[in-house]
Amino acid sequence: MPKGVKPRPKAQPRAILGMRVPAGLSKEEAKVYKALTRELVIEGYVCQIDWRVVALVAKAEVSVSRMEAEASALESFVSLGSAGQATVHPIVKELRTQRGALADLYAILLMTPRSRSSAKITEQQRATAASKSDELEEFLDERNH
Repeated sequence: MPKGVKPRPKAQPRAILGMRVPAGLSKEEAKVYKALTRELVIEGYVCQIDWRVVALVAKAEVSVSRMEAEASALESFVSLGSAGQATVHPIVKELRTQRGALADLYAILLMTPRSRSSAKITEQQRATAASKSDELEEFLDERNH
């Protein structure tokens, strides 16, 4: 067995985030996906973000919205546990967990102040990325028309 430093796998470059909605998202999720993508393109983070993360955030956003609607329809946030004791309703617990996961996903997307400050992207790089058009999108649009 060879000794020494193990070679690290090379990271694959990410594809530039485009406005095209990936297949498999519901209408609500697609709407959130487009809004997130638009914001990320304007901010200039398009080269650092994978579309799969944006799709996951869109799904999480819709899921949290549904849970919030369910929670607001509850008469009480307290329910009876298996032993008859008062406990927080399960939907409230799950909503709390999903909101935390969503916050983590936003950090991955560089959408929190802390994550943006550590992204090491200069204002000039942001402006350049925001001003560039998506050549692939333009090409595909021309072919479809």
